Amino acid sequence: MKIFCKKTGRSAELIQGPLDPVPVFKCFKKGRPSNSDAYAHKFERIEDAAKFLIDNPGSGIRVAAMGRGKGNAILNQTIIIELGI
Repeated sequence: MKIFCKKTGRSAELIQGPLDPVPVFKCFKKGRPSNSDAYAHKFERIEDAAKFLIDNPGSGIRVAAMGRGKGNAILNQTIIIELGI
């Protein structure tokens, strides 16, 4: 399974922040007060992150940086959930 932005090709990645004991996919509900990690819904499995995005329209997922020295982003538009065969 892969979750990525149709427009840019950026894909969701496991991220391990300083307070995360293990790498996780970080999803954010629409209308959250900020992009702070405190508002992230964290999932160890990409399937669970995909279900969260489907169940919460307008939500976003943190995706890979677009190059060296660039930060991660939270995308919530043109997201594609590609199922493996």
